[in-house]
Amino acid sequence: MKYRFIAPIHYSVLNKGILPWKNVRITNNNKYIENLMDTTDIYEYIGVVGYQELKESTYVYAEGDFSSLNEMYGEEKSPINYAFTFLRETDRFLTDLWRIEDHSLYVRMLFTPIRFRPQRWNSA
Repeated sequence: MKYRFIAPIHYSVLNKGILPWKNVRITNNNKYIENLMDTTDIYEYIGVVGYQELKESTYVYAEGDFSSLNEMYGEEKSPINYAFTFLRETDRFLTDLWRIEDHSLYVRMLFTPIRFRPQRWNSA
């Protein structure tokens, strides 16, 4: 099953995309947002406010296959737990940037258009 995580980074201005860690990119390229809106039904869930927030900001995103996340973290988690992990790692990255230079960047929400068959996940 594939995943796609995307989260706006508030108060950021970026001129060129960067790759802060494996399979994660930070950019302000509107073409990616337009493609996301055209190829998924995410707009239906985030609405005009979420769309404008993404379109007018720098954002962080990751795409891939859940099996690669299972390998990277050494355990199988539910898609929602991976989403929270992505959000925490993004926040940690912004905190590390703050240690280098003071800024007011933050990330507060994550959008993830995923489709999966419901199944039971072990919480252990």
